Amino acid sequence: MKNILFATDFSREAYCALYYATELFKDEECKFFISNFFGDRRDTSIYNIVNEEDHTLLSRLKTQSLQGCKEVMHKIVRDSSAKTHHFETFTSDQTLVNAIPAVVLKKNIDLVVMGTRGHSGIIDNFLGSNTSDVIEKSISCPLLVVPKERDYIAPEKLAFATEFRKPYSADVLRPFTELAKSFNSSIYIIYIGEEEELSKKQIENRNNLKKLLKGIETHLIYLSSDEEISKTISDYIKNKGIHLLSMVYYKHQFFDTIFREPVVKKIDHHLAFPFLILPEKN
Repeated sequence: MKNILFATDFSREAYCALYYATELFKDEECKFFISNFFGDRRDTSIYNIVNEEDHTLLSRLKTQSLQGCKEVMHKIVRDSSAKTHHFETFTSDQTLVNAIPAVVLKKNIDLVVMGTRGHSGIIDNFLGSNTSDVIEKSISCPLLVVPKERDYIAPEKLAFATEFRKPYSADVLRPFTELAKSFNSSIYIIYIGEEEELSKKQIENRNNLKKLLKGIETHLIYLSSDEEISKTISDYIKNKGIHLLSMVYYKHQFFDTIFREPVVKKIDHHLAFPFLILPEKN
């Protein structure tokens, strides 16, 4: 059974992400942990500013959080077409970023699902000012980011953006390859640059990646760009009608090396498609 942690702020956009995930895995037995982390509300609450008793505030926030999660659970039970899904609510007085690592371990989470809203994007909201330190701490399992109010479309076309600079393993790619096989999807491997520019090591890693994707229809795409890499990738995905993008997050090196710009963070500003971030295994 797949264990999925869904983090919500009770917005419509968040609910749409949950619905998308239930449809994506409707043929699998899954347990969804519908969660709300109200530590952020506690830290920014006006009641803290006027020194209201902390335990009174916590009690109020916890009650609101529990009630909100229950309402979300009842709604998704009504709306979901899946018959093999189980739902459980979970709340925490910690912040989202601080709580997720422990929850992922305690609940044996296979996937974290989050929605987006507004113009700043989920990655900005998720990272705050701590950038790579926060994402290194928080993303220890795959993270699926669903853009605001995205209608569910079966992912028959998937994209995978890579530099071919590091070898991939079957274990790291498994959530992505399982998704492709489940929907008989075709995969578009996107590299920004010319094929002739690849080093011997990059060619080796590219060929290894193709072996790992054996049995799946695969297309190698080489794109030239005078714009931001993130915009080039996003525009290609939109123009080709690709349904989901995936990338691997490399701990300690991610924001400094991949495509020489913080692509994941910037792609989030162009986000009009689900985005699956795969963590590098230790």
